Amino acid sequence: MPVEGTRSEVDRNASGADVGASGPASLTISLRLTGLETTSIVAEPLRKPLIHRNVPGEWIRGFLQGLDRHWQFNAALASFSPSQRWLGTVRGLASDGWPVLGGRARWRPGKLTVPWLAVEPFGFDWHAR
Repeated sequence: MPVEGTRSEVDRNASGADVGASGPASLTISLRLTGLETTSIVAEPLRKPLIHRNVPGEWIRGFLQGLDRHWQFNAALASFSPSQRWLGTVRGLASDGWPVLGGRARWRPGKLTVPWLAVEPFGFDWHAR
């Protein structure tokens, strides 16, 4: 499946959607964990359909808020490493019910993938873009 993505040149944060003939299948974010203050920095390089829907009531907003909440909650794990803090963040999201894909090996470097349906903008028609 081809990937359509964007990234922040300075912070090395990125997001991408795996896109097939029927539209997006998943959203992947990648964060540079060292020196990361807030995970919602990934909102800057989000795919255009998600940037415009990062508002209250949309799933992408809940996803980003959940990331930030768990990143702050797991701040103490940063004393071990930023990766440990990130793993705690991802586990927290999963315990909240977010359908996190992959495992520790994928998550450790700061990557996270969820099915597109988990963050899909309400009423968005991918083919009409």
